[in-house]
Amino acid sequence: MSSLKKYAGTIVLLLVVVTLGVVITRTALAGPQTSPREVDRVAAAREEVPPGQAVDTRLDRPEGDFVGGLGVIEPRDPELRLSAGVPGRIATVHVVEGQSVEAGALLVSIESATEEAQLAAAEAEVAVA
Repeated sequence: MSSLKKYAGTIVLLLVVVTLGVVITRTALAGPQTSPREVDRVAAAREEVPPGQAVDTRLDRPEGDFVGGLGVIEPRDPELRLSAGVPGRIATVHVVEGQSVEAGALLVSIESATEEAQLAAAEAEVAVA
């Protein structure tokens, strides 16, 4: 039993080296892991039409007087960020998109039922006092 403990490290090292040698040998002697499918062989054998003579048949062309495509539409002038002086929910929008407005024009109305109720209560307290 003591001789087994004495040589345990050597035995483990020998097993690791042998296992590593077997793995390397199997990898070196193995063929390709995958074989190309027939569909892939046909696709690889096709001939390409030189640029300028080809017609893109992948997409159907839309009918009508419009052009479609992916992209980003950016405004002519930089966009402006507007905000109200007080937070609240919009009750009414007084303009439409693209409409020209003058400086100081009313763009939206904010819901004010709560504020109007508070004002009425404050005026009633002043009247009582």
